[in-house]
Amino acid sequence: MHRRRGQVVKVQTATFVSSHSNFQLNGLVMGPEVLKKSKQASDIKSHVQWIATFGVFLLMFEVGINIGWASPNLARFASEDSPIQMTTDEISWVLACTGIGGFFGSILFSIGLEFFGGRKIVLVIFIAISLSWIFLIVANSVVWIYIARILGGITCAGSYASFSIYLGEVVQPGIRGTVVAVATGGNALGILVGIVTETYITAMKVSCPIYLVFCVISILLFIWLKDSPYYCAKKGDFKSARKSIAFYFPGCDVEEELKPIQAFVEANANNTLKGKLKQLKEPVVRKSLLIIFIIFGLPHVSGQVNIMSYMEIILKNGKSDLIKPQEFVIYANIISIIATLASIRFSDKFGRKAALIFSSIGCAIGMVCLGIHFFLLTENVDAQSLQWLPIFSIVFYLITYAVGYSPVPSTVLSELFPESIKSLAACFAALGASFFGTIVTKSFQPVVDTFGDAYIFWLHAALSLVTIPCALLLLPETKGKTFQQIQDDLMK
Repeated sequence: MHRRRGQVVKVQTATFVSSHSNFQLNGLVMGPEVLKKSKQASDIKSHVQWIATFGVFLLMFEVGINIGWASPNLARFASEDSPIQMTTDEISWVLACTGIGGFFGSILFSIGLEFFGGRKIVLVIFIAISLSWIFLIVANSVVWIYIARILGGITCAGSYASFSIYLGEVVQPGIRGTVVAVATGGNALGILVGIVTETYITAMKVSCPIYLVFCVISILLFIWLKDSPYYCAKKGDFKSARKSIAFYFPGCDVEEELKPIQAFVEANANNTLKGKLKQLKEPVVRKSLLIIFIIFGLPHVSGQVNIMSYMEIILKNGKSDLIKPQEFVIYANIISIIATLASIRFSDKFGRKAALIFSSIGCAIGMVCLGIHFFLLTENVDAQSLQWLPIFSIVFYLITYAVGYSPVPSTVLSELFPESIKSLAACFAALGASFFGTIVTKSFQPVVDTFGDAYIFWLHAALSLVTIPCALLLLPETKGKTFQQIQDDLMK
């Protein structure tokens, strides 16, 4: 949505935040209309922007690999021939470390963006990801794995909080949506590559150096790239701002393009972190932050992280070899990606509440069926006749998850908040995801050990159904409404 004030154009774009394999919208970036000339001139000006997009694509690719790394390796750590053998409790901590890292990463990088700008933050994230791969290469004990996973959680949260901020400030409005979509595509590809690579290359000393090579290339690329003109102007360094404009938009009139950037920076001079925090006193803002904290936690309590991370172990424990567990994990992720693409218009057509409720019921059914499978195994029912049930349950879960749990939280995040505090709201969303994600992943194994496999899935089913009253009573229906209409609904 565009709104003009003199020469300044504010453009809302998309930022993505994660809970493992889910992709979520949460940001706001402002930008000028950089190009007002011919189409030919526009094409000439975009090549550096696409190089920057490729760099961010590699960032999301690395984040995806970090997510996909978990399922094959958790199953490997539990096996007797693993070079680093772990107890079930230690395996649960490997997953929980990612959530702990994400909790701190969401705070650190949200604050860091205010002071250092998107390019430097992305560069720091790549360095941290490189360290995580190095720690896995030299790992000879579980402690190294813990440190690497904490770093992985920190970088995941930081990536989702910062990548579109940077892109939104260095690309022209006409391709902004496209480059964000291209960059986020790296996440889905990375998850698949991570699962496939870790499934067939069993030694981390072999696979992790491959991932490290991409990080080194990206670090060199972001050293070469420049800070955005907005960041430079915000710091009062207009000499660097002019160089940045000429770098990202070659051929344009630098002085002419600097004017709207200066106007925008001056108009938002008081929009500091301290000013954003003051807005937390407003009742509508506090209520919105509570809603977004809960909405981002609900997908986790439905069991998504545990399904994606323990999928291979679940199939092995469920004595299902209709499809090789290692191969099924790959097929399941492909199905999840297809389901996400196929259901992309569902919430716009039927509403946010309907989409969430659909996912709530569907995921609960999938979890109930999975629990029934393990319950029947304890009752000594022939496992051969039940091999199809866990496969059906997981696929059904992933398909229904994609309809509402995957897109709705990020969509609502982009609709509930005024422009000035969207980055702060994104921090709260990441905190909610990390908080609930850590609790869910750490409690999985203790519940299984205490009560049995069936009960953890039934517990997830019950928690998934909590989404229904939350959607009906807490969440305002934002479909097709203006920001003011949404705020009026929140005030009621």
